[in-house]
Amino acid sequence: MGSIYDALEVGRRALVSQQAVLNTVGHNLANVATPGYTRQRALLVPVAPRNGVEVATIQRITDRYLDFSVMTESQTLSQYQAQQGLLERLQAVFNDPAGTGLGSMLDNLFQGFQSLSVSPTDQAIRATVKDSGDQIASAVRGMRARLDQLKSDLETQTQQKVTAANGLLTQIADLNRQIVASNGGPAPNDLLDKREQVVGQLNQIIGVTATDRSDGTVKLAVTGTGVLLVEGAFTLTLAATLNTGTDTVDLTAGTVAVTPRGGELAAVLTARNSPISSGEMAFGHSLNS
Repeated sequence: MGSIYDALEVGRRALVSQQAVLNTVGHNLANVATPGYTRQRALLVPVAPRNGVEVATIQRITDRYLDFSVMTESQTLSQYQAQQGLLERLQAVFNDPAGTGLGSMLDNLFQGFQSLSVSPTDQAIRATVKDSGDQIASAVRGMRARLDQLKSDLETQTQQKVTAANGLLTQIADLNRQIVASNGGPAPNDLLDKREQVVGQLNQIIGVTATDRSDGTVKLAVTGTGVLLVEGAFTLTLAATLNTGTDTVDLTAGTVAVTPRGGELAAVLTARNSPISSGEMAFGHSLNS
């Protein structure tokens, strides 16, 4: 039969364990509206032999398979949303309102040529045809100017997203360091939540594939390329440079060329490096001047 001290120790362990359970419940309730927070629970285990109960660990209630599936769909969604915004801007450039658009201007020009073929010496008809041609040239130059502005905006947007991605990469590496440093102590669940949130933000900018490591850190690579961006506390810096030879914006991670397969950068770079962004597909080289 155990002593009274053994019985008191069993009671003490039970109180401490249940206090940890209550603290965990309170932590969950306090963070019910916190973005990126994952619900936690205290895992209770018996203390052998018949020595009560204790908290083995505080678990995050998460499914990594579902997390990775969400990441895959999230980068695709971000790419399509960015693509939609860019196409809407492009559509506005080539908008052809009835009565005032380029189509109507061309109709007026052809009608003028028809009238001019009947009365080639009529000065009024000649002036009308000339004005119609001038209007078309002015409209085309205006469309070209808006395409050039869109092209410039895409370059600026690329640089902004690269800067944001590099900031997130630095945060992820720092969180990896903090998680490793916490080994041997309480489970770093809140740090893991914070890292997942930052990884999600990075994933929306440039699609990434995540791999969990045994030390609690995460390894990130650009989706579909195998190019590592984060491994432990090590990161590669993204850079976007203008290639004047090909008139394209090239993305690199360190010294390695990268072509994003998902995220906003995939849409922005595809739009910027497409011939339509320079107006060549729409108007031809002759309008560059």
